[in-house]
Amino acid sequence: MRFQLESAVAKRQINDVKAPERNHPIHDAATVFAYRDEGDDWSVVITFDGVSESKSAQEETVQVARELAWELEVFCRDRKPRDIREFASWFSESASNTVYEGKGATTISLLRFHHQSGAIDGLAVGDSPALLVVRNEDQLRAQVLTPLHVVVNDPSSITRQWRYGLPLEITVFQCDLPQPASKVYLVTMSDGYQKLSDQDTVRLMDDDVLDSTASDFFPFFTRVYPPEAILAKYRNLKPDLDGAVPFFRLISCPGVWEAMSEVYETADEKTRRNMAIVDFDVDLVYAYYKNPAHVSEMLGIPEEEIIQSCHPSLTWMRSADFNPAKDESDLEGYLREYVQATVFTQSFLEIVTDVRSTSFDRPSLQKRLLNFVDQLDPIADDFSIAMLEITVFPAATLQE
Repeated sequence: MRFQLESAVAKRQINDVKAPERNHPIHDAATVFAYRDEGDDWSVVITFDGVSESKSAQEETVQVARELAWELEVFCRDRKPRDIREFASWFSESASNTVYEGKGATTISLLRFHHQSGAIDGLAVGDSPALLVVRNEDQLRAQVLTPLHVVVNDPSSITRQWRYGLPLEITVFQCDLPQPASKVYLVTMSDGYQKLSDQDTVRLMDDDVLDSTASDFFPFFTRVYPPEAILAKYRNLKPDLDGAVPFFRLISCPGVWEAMSEVYETADEKTRRNMAIVDFDVDLVYAYYKNPAHVSEMLGIPEEEIIQSCHPSLTWMRSADFNPAKDESDLEGYLREYVQATVFTQSFLEIVTDVRSTSFDRPSLQKRLLNFVDQLDPIADDFSIAMLEITVFPAATLQE
């Protein structure tokens, strides 16, 4: 395979005209750079979400994010690291470097792409997510790479951020280039996906979009609302008190999908709307997180089938540590935030990559990303994205 690369970076600064005391200089750093070593080439995508002690413009600007970004690029060009663990070691050593004392805290999200093999690896510190997004024809699917406890916003737990003198909690991950894929996106972003305005939340990920996307990602963990005609005909569906039926019951009921399609064709608008409603059953995901084998037995579905039918992030959820800073009763919101990171990335990339013009007047990825960020309402923190678009050309196509 051969690859064509295009990168883009965007940073948004707070501009709250109603509460100007909240405005401050951008503390984040987001960049894409490349380095080479003896015939091997890598591209690095990284976002640092600088965290200030105060949002006041009068306070000293947080410098740690920008300085780390610069020093990391110097490290890569000088040392030419091959193993992602060399990055982790460098960050660990930097945590005790007195040059960063008193310069604030930051989260770190890093992804690296090997130009020759297509291998992808990365690391994360704090709550800034790293995401892998795959496009095949008109289908686009996002996957959160960082484990569950790293993704969610946890401002009360300063140890999950990088700060001089504190132990560094770092997560390293590796994967191969997904196949098949026409385009792959490596995306690192600050925790701004949780801090959008109500208007942007509704536009990009309202409850219906969140639930329907989550249902597409995790079909065995959803509930639907069949019309009365279907419930009367298929008594074994056993709806809940609110009329919802778990997805796993539907798939085990022969003929029900065809019957629902026939009802939908002649149904009134209200019935159609009810049939389109899909709920994301977070309680069932919670149960799966705690005991996958038990949920598999309860559903009557092999664990391997659940894994293969669901979004890859389910595996990351299952293998992730639960954040000890939160009580277990908060896991529903915790899981929803994890899915929210994926849904937001998928939503914004569907907008950014929706190019219907010809190649002659096709706007650059950078311009499209900036246009998207410029349309966001003011948000409660600096919002930064760095991304790499990888166009995949199969070897057979090149030979032709």
